[in-house]
Amino acid sequence: MYQKDREVSPSDEKAVILYTTPAEKGNTNAQLDLGVTYENGRGVTQSSEEAVTWDTESAEQEDANAQYNLGLMYKSGRGVNQSDEEAIKWYYKAAEKGHARAQYNLGWMFENGRGKQQIKDMQMRKLTLESCMQKDKESPNLMKKLSNGTKKQQSKEMLVAKITLDGCMKMDEA
Repeated sequence: MYQKDREVSPSDEKAVILYTTPAEKGNTNAQLDLGVTYENGRGVTQSSEEAVTWDTESAEQEDANAQYNLGLMYKSGRGVNQSDEEAIKWYYKAAEKGHARAQYNLGWMFENGRGKQQIKDMQMRKLTLESCMQKDKESPNLMKKLSNGTKKQQSKEMLVAKITLDGCMKMDEA
């Protein structure tokens, strides 16, 4: 594409023109590309608000990368009012589609008590396990913490999850 170089060039401006028409017609890839373009200010004036607009268009059409980007935006408050609940909502949607970074960030948010809405430990462990299976480099560390239990309650279900997680961690160390 036109945005491979690090410096802003006439090609960046051309990329924006090329992305805009398909994005306006509902092309999720073009919408995502425009969101990234506005967030980085490549070929356009930087605008986190405009990035959120395009990421939302793409995310509502089930694009996992756009959903992850929205999670980042809501977590940090870039272009939107900061909201852990909204960040969790978008991370969760992307995580369900197998997005490893979203799985990790969702687990991190719950481990650190971010957001009022909590999911069960088992769901968090499942998402983190899926991330481990994709060989996300940061997930094994989070999984080691989770396998020790972040809550006092340890059920049989959690014991099974711990055994599975231990196997995944051993696989990562091999």
